[in-house]
This record gives sequence, structure tokens and C-alpha cells, in this order.
Amino acid sequence: MSNLTSSESEKITKESRISVSTSPIETENISPLDEAVPALIINEETTTMHFLCKSKLGWIAWREKEASLFSLFERAFSASRCELKFGESMDEFGLEIEIPNNQIEKFEKFFKGKALLTEINKIHGQDPCTIIAGDVRLSNLKKTRGSGMTVANSSIPSSLTVIQTRIRLLKDCMDRRDKEFQAVKDQSIAQEDQISLKFEQIEKKLEKKNLMVLENINKVKKELINIVLKELSTLDD
Repeated sequence: MSNLTSSESEKITKESRISVSTSPIETENISPLDEAVPALIINEETTTMHFLCKSKLGWIAWREKEASLFSLFERAFSASRCELKFGESMDEFGLEIEIPNNQIEKFEKFFKGKALLTEINKIHGQDPCTIIAGDVRLSNLKKTRGSGMTVANSSIPSSLTVIQTRIRLLKDCMDRRDKEFQAVKDQSIAQEDQISLKFEQIEKKLEKKNLMVLENINKVKKELINIVLKELSTLDD
């Protein structure tokens, strides 16, 4: 086996250093927000990423943070849409993120790691320095075709179009929240009516039992009085 020259050994040493510096252990410490997001390309097609989230906080707590989730995925992956979906249980919910096609590879990379989980957990105040195992778990990643383009054909400057698109998306999000709030309100009113009805029924039963007890007491009282009167009458005789 021939000996390596000095230049070849230096080349191997450099390559080994590169491979060590890009190991998965070190890349876990890189946040998706740290990587530069390329500028939006006019008419770039989008893809919708669907995945399942598990959290002990429950979907109601995360529904309140939907805007913060949207901001995270928008900054990290140029997302144009972020929606929460109901799950089979209270601690499960779905997320739909619409991102440009040039962000798919980056999203899939961070979806498999812990850095994205850390950023999501930080939304609810979980500091990675104090909490070793975070709350959120991600799984079941699937892809479907997006709803449209990142920026539509228009003579208006792209920055203004992006702002208009964001306003429309925020309005749609607000409309959905209003509908959900009304649904929760209606459900709460229905539950209050049921509780009030049950309370009235229990109150009527208690009143009926009280009347029966009073009647029995009065009956026993009369019987005792009659017995005492009879005894007194016999003594008089």
C-alpha cells in the first residue's frame, strides 16, 4: 500500500474537519430562524405541509397562539398560511403550513430535528435552558399542492401585493376565529341552560322531600299528642 503525500494527508484532514463541523449533533443547535430565507420569487408555486402536533397544553391554548405560530413559520419558511385543525383528542391538533416550493427541503430538514420544536415551545414560554424535554411533538408529515402562487401576476409592486395578501389572510383568520368564538359561546350557553335545568329539578325534588318530611313529623307529633292525652285522661279517671 503506497504512502500518502503531505498534500493528500492535508486534504483528508480538511475533509474530516468539514464532516465533523456539519454533524447532526451540531446542526441541532441551529434555529430555522438563523438560516437566511431567500427572497420571494414572483409566481413561485406553493406546497401545503400537513402534520400532527401533540401537546399537553391542548389545542385551545395553541389556538390563542395561532398568530405567533404564523409569525414563526412566516419568518423561518416564508409561509403564506398557517391554520390549526381539530384533532381526535384535546391534546392533538393538526397544522397546515403553506410554503414556497423552494422552502420544502429546509422545512423537511428542521421537521426531523429538535430546533423547530424548541422555537415552537418557546411560543408558550418554555425556555430550552430550563426544560430539557419540550412539550410539543410533531409527526405524520404529508404534502399536498398549495392553494396558489406566492405573488400573483400584477402590475403592482410585489411588496404591496404581499401586504395585501397578508391582510386578506389575517382577515380570513379573524373570520374563522369569530365563528369559533360564536360556536364556543353557543355551546357555553347551552351547557349553562342544562345546568340551570338540572339545578331546578334537584331543587324541586328537595322541596318535595322536605314537604314529605314535615308531613311525617306533623303526623308523628299528632300521634304522640293523642297518646299523651289518652294517658292523662286515664290518670284523671
